[in-house]
Amino acid sequence: MRATEAGPKLQRRQVVAWLGAGLAWPARAQTKADAANLGKPWRLPAGARLELQAGADGLDLPATLRAVQEWTIPASSQLVVRLADGEHAMRQAITWRHPDGARLSVLGNAADPSRCRLLWTAASDGFYVGAGQVLGGLDGVSLLQTAGSGTGSGLLADEGGVLQCGPNVRIDGFYYGVQARRNGAARCEGVQVSGGGDANFFAFMGGHLHARHAVSIGARDDALRLGSGFVAEYGGSIDAEGAVARLNALDGFTALSNGAIRAYRSRAERNGRSGYFTDTGGRIVGHDAVAEANCGEGLLARDGARAITGERIEQRANHAEPATCRAR
Repeated sequence: MRATEAGPKLQRRQVVAWLGAGLAWPARAQTKADAANLGKPWRLPAGARLELQAGADGLDLPATLRAVQEWTIPASSQLVVRLADGEHAMRQAITWRHPDGARLSVLGNAADPSRCRLLWTAASDGFYVGAGQVLGGLDGVSLLQTAGSGTGSGLLADEGGVLQCGPNVRIDGFYYGVQARRNGAARCEGVQVSGGGDANFFAFMGGHLHARHAVSIGARDDALRLGSGFVAEYGGSIDAEGAVARLNALDGFTALSNGAIRAYRSRAERNGRSGYFTDTGGRIVGHDAVAEANCGEGLLARDGARAITGERIEQRANHAEPATCRAR
């Protein structure tokens, strides 16, 4: 793809100077990337870190990613697409495609992700990472689905794809906030998801979520009677150590159909049916977990009492009033 096809032409001031990676590049040896390299094959210098500014002068995030799709990023180098504060309109899913995607990241405002907002105005996924692809990093952004319909995921790792994001990511309004399915894997430690439908965090058909210290708030689909915080199903697995699930319509943590959740030191608070729920062969291990003020059981194992196990699990003040378990 030529640079002119990727959107408005980049100005040289948009391309940030090279920054040293360790001792590989002395501070005085900074150079500027030539904007003419956008949209055509180019190899980054070894041991360098380049930042490109997106969201300025009419160049949006998808156009920037297309313009660097043919760039080679050596193993010792990094390429960062930097998003400015403000609202960035997205009309369709960003399908991640880059042969060196593990060394390509998208960064916004890590100190305050609410200031860097990506708004999807049509029903779709947010970021899709498919077979053979790796998203090296995503942080400092809020992903919002404003269309109000569909079954898309804010972040979706599918068919063995891998995505990694930092703790300063907020996701709201997608039917699934973070999903790993069909052997995909997502590292989403510390991520906060709210306003989902079926589930805010979903590991499905062998997918895995590394969701330690993640937070789920208010998943709900009243029409289908769904809505749970962390769900592992059909062999999916979730490492949810230290995670928090609150105000979800059904359960905080759910394991079904041989799904498994590691829920050490997790908390399930004010969920509509139960704090921790298993059925059809699902398993949850929750050493030092707390189920508090849920509007049904603290622990609900429909296929055997040993499906939810753990030492020092605390259950406090459950069977609370239904009105206390609904997000406002």
